[in-house]
Amino acid sequence: MLLLCIFLLNNTVYYSADKLIYDFEEGKIVLQESARVDYRNIKVISDSLVYDTETKDVRAYKNPILCIDKDTIYGKTMAYNLDSEKGIATDGRSKVEKGWFEGKTVRMVAPKTLNVDNGKFTTCELNPPHYYFWAKSLKIYVDDMVYARPLVLFVQDIPVFFLPFWFFPIKSGRSSGLLFPKVGRSSTLGRYVRDIAYYWVISDYMDMTFSLDYMEKKGLALGISSVWLYRPRLSGNLNAQYVDENGVKRRWKVKLSHRHNTRDGTMIVAKGDFVSDLSFNMDYEDNVISELEQVISSYLSLSKRLGPFSTGLIVRETRDLRTDDIIGDYPRITISAPAIGLFGGLISYSGIVRNSVYTEDVERRSENNLRFTLPKRLWYFNISPAIGGRLILSYVDNSVSYENFYNGSIGFGTVIYGRSILRSPEFRHTIKPYFYYKFSRSNELHTENMGVSIQNDFMTLSWNGNKIDLGRIDISSTWNFDTHKWNPVGIVFMTSQISGFSLRGGLTCDIYSDRLYGKYLISNYSLSRGNFRMNLTYNIKEDSDESIWGNISMKPTSGWRIEGDVRYDLRNGMLINERISLKRDLHCWELQFNYQKYGDRWNYDFRLYIKAIPEVKVGKDIMEMLLGS
Repeated sequence: MLLLCIFLLNNTVYYSADKLIYDFEEGKIVLQESARVDYRNIKVISDSLVYDTETKDVRAYKNPILCIDKDTIYGKTMAYNLDSEKGIATDGRSKVEKGWFEGKTVRMVAPKTLNVDNGKFTTCELNPPHYYFWAKSLKIYVDDMVYARPLVLFVQDIPVFFLPFWFFPIKSGRSSGLLFPKVGRSSTLGRYVRDIAYYWVISDYMDMTFSLDYMEKKGLALGISSVWLYRPRLSGNLNAQYVDENGVKRRWKVKLSHRHNTRDGTMIVAKGDFVSDLSFNMDYEDNVISELEQVISSYLSLSKRLGPFSTGLIVRETRDLRTDDIIGDYPRITISAPAIGLFGGLISYSGIVRNSVYTEDVERRSENNLRFTLPKRLWYFNISPAIGGRLILSYVDNSVSYENFYNGSIGFGTVIYGRSILRSPEFRHTIKPYFYYKFSRSNELHTENMGVSIQNDFMTLSWNGNKIDLGRIDISSTWNFDTHKWNPVGIVFMTSQISGFSLRGGLTCDIYSDRLYGKYLISNYSLSRGNFRMNLTYNIKEDSDESIWGNISMKPTSGWRIEGDVRYDLRNGMLINERISLKRDLHCWELQFNYQKYGDRWNYDFRLYIKAIPEVKVGKDIMEMLLGS
């Protein structure tokens, strides 16, 4: 009986209005003024409704509102069936997870599924909106995805972008979908359409992007990228690109990184960096630093503690793209033990076994190191004597050899404090002299190394007693046991930043000929006032470089942001690098212009960034796309 009552309650249609007219012959009820029909989780509200008790059709003729759970659809007129949950609305509009849509005709074809004719979609809540997507046909999966065919992007009612079809996510969080491509032009690629991409959310811990590029001067490129993160065990990323240069040449690049912490305490770290040729980075990387990368490395390492011992295994390869030289360890195994107290000092052990390759040369060797240190303080001096031994077994050209190394060292250091006679303000000078001697013996080879350094720190006390660091000067030299003379003295100085200004420089002095060389000076000035920031650097190096670096960032108004960088070679009178970025914040979207020039290479961008849908990006030389060169 209880189940029957529940069934009847769940299938009861409730209706109300200020005026009701019953048509018993037709089985219809006319509701006028504040009319409303309720059925389960469905509500239909209008100034005028007609409800058919036989078919459960509801027709609304004046400003109807359809509410299904939290979803609401407005229209000029509407027809809806309570059982099938299908209907149609004219001049319909509704709010979804990330925006608003409207259309000449809105058909409710299934729960949370809408077909819209001559539809618009926007994330801007203003009326009229700053921008909207228009499509002859929209298919909307509420809280999930919008499919459009064909698609036109309007900004301030001006069409700026067209695609034959597109779809994009409208639900919160990460969503799979197509990403808008970058359309642009550069000195090396010509006109291009890059990142025609599909973004695939595989799980909460992993996603993947497949992309296609078309470049006027280069041809087609395929790309794949992926990111995975499962704290605290797994993390990593993959980026790969394959370029078919108009059928003439095929080029590629792969970058991989991965970190894995297993439950037993083993750490696995992998990095892979592989490229087909020397100039790939220069031709296809947008980042200047990546363009200049000429040395790449890859490795796989495993590390684990075994009781008190730390062990590691690494396979590593480094390749110089300029010379094609390869240096690698295949593999390298390490083991070390924690330092143990002995006779007031510390004794430690470490060992290495490796198979090394340098271009065509192969060497297999093992090293065992034993070292004893005895740090002490004697009066005002810190003394750090140490002695060690190393046994090396090598296998080269089918022969085995061994070497015994003995080495030792001792260092003396202290601190001398000084202060000025004047007390207001008071200046302080701290001197830290350090002397060291090192030696090593191996069979018939004997080396010695002795040196001295003096670190000078300067500071002052302000009127209110606060300490202010003024800077530092370091002086160092080493003794040459072959010539029995001191090597040239190196002098390095640096000042602390005072009122935004700082200096750093150095030189080398030959004390026997009074010759000064290797002089360099770097001066820097930084200024920050509210929304304005500036940094200016002057760099001069004897017989090498003299240049000015500068960057600026400011917000002249609440909507505009300007950033720029420049590097000028004073010695040759030429610009080395320049970049400018303009950003305009326009409520629900942001317009960006980027220009960059490095040497003879240049590139410029236009980008429209929609804040509520970060997956949707439109840009890269929109004006050239529309108007041509």
